[in-house]
Amino acid sequence: MMSNRKRATLRQEALCLQQAMDPYLPGLVLEIAFRVDGFISAQQLKSRIDDIVRQHVALRQRFEFQDGKYWVVVSPETTGYCRIRTIDESGVTTLSEALLPASRQPIEIESERLFQAEIVEAKDNLLYLVVRVHHAIADLWSVGLLVANLDKTRVEKIVERETKIKYPNVCIDEDFWVKTLSQESSLSLPIATRGLSEQRKMVAYPFVLGPLETAGITQLAKDCTITPYSVLLAAQALTLSKLGMSQRVPVAITIHGRNKNNYRHVGYFANTIALPIDIADFTVGEYVKHTGTQLRHAMRATVGAGYPELSMLMAR
Repeated sequence: MMSNRKRATLRQEALCLQQAMDPYLPGLVLEIAFRVDGFISAQQLKSRIDDIVRQHVALRQRFEFQDGKYWVVVSPETTGYCRIRTIDESGVTTLSEALLPASRQPIEIESERLFQAEIVEAKDNLLYLVVRVHHAIADLWSVGLLVANLDKTRVEKIVERETKIKYPNVCIDEDFWVKTLSQESSLSLPIATRGLSEQRKMVAYPFVLGPLETAGITQLAKDCTITPYSVLLAAQALTLSKLGMSQRVPVAITIHGRNKNNYRHVGYFANTIALPIDIADFTVGEYVKHTGTQLRHAMRATVGAGYPELSMLMAR
């Protein structure tokens, strides 16, 4: 096991240190609940998750602290990451409480299972998938891709193969970013802050995106000639604007340019960058179309680049 370890990256080491200083720090553990629609049993869903854990080495990572450093160790064990649980909703106040109870303990950074999946069977044969994963081994975008894989046909045997990858050259539109970022103003925070005890509570906010809501978003995107992702991005920016009382908010977006290690572990190119979104007196259609245009410009202005390159650009 020890011969199979490697040094943690700077990002992973920072998250490990944050965990050591404050295990209850918000954001260290991503915890999401999904309702599973379709003709699939809990056992079939568990089998698909087991396949994904076998395929993605990153999900089997854990950390060891030795010699003043954090080391990444990959567990050869591919089972035990998913379990099935049945709930009785009569004993809880809400379904959210049953799926994501506030009494759960944080995932320790040196735990054997930094990725945990739970299939919850509720009344009327409804299935829910609860994913808990430490931020040191996966981000929210990775979780989304993994969940999307559940919809694919199960592969009985996963064959690992080498793939020749062509990485994009770094191409930055300096004029666009200088103009965009030079207008950035500080983000205003809400006047009334929550108490320390309130901040520590694990509060779940339901976000319903069923067939009806999806159809509405798709139609709005079509009417404004943008993507459904742009509609959701606009909604996120508007929410942050209300919370921070700001007319210009930075929103994290995913663009091309992530490194080869992420591609090898997860299977995609991506990089996260903060894009300022303007909140003005627009109609709904004007606002989402304006946001979509900003997103398209940012995608074209940044190919194969991320924060290091843009930081150097702004330091000039």
